[in-house]
Amino acid sequence: MLMFSKNVPYIAQAGLLLSLGADSHAKKLINDALAEMTDGICEFAQGYMRADLQLVVAALKATVDALEAVLNDDDKAFADDVYHGMNIASIDVSAFVSQAKEGDRNDQ
Repeated sequence: MLMFSKNVPYIAQAGLLLSLGADSHAKKLINDALAEMTDGICEFAQGYMRADLQLVVAALKATVDALEAVLNDDDKAFADDVYHGMNIASIDVSAFVSQAKEGDRNDQ
């Protein structure tokens, strides 16, 4: 697979790979990018106490709304297609589960 600079947007990298006929490499690149972004967002959320998770979710939803307002219709449709194609089950929520169990023990 081609090696790209961190300064090249993932979407541009994937477009180049697709234009070269390297569809499987483009898909892997996008999946890796989504995993990296999701991990970063989960790490951010884990910085808050479990009791505040609903506030974190509300803040993230507001952030999504604000970010989507910047996208044009084609970009929104692409984001929706990528989202619906994601394997949500692959997101590591183990830290949240551990935090929830710890909170339950502290509540008793």
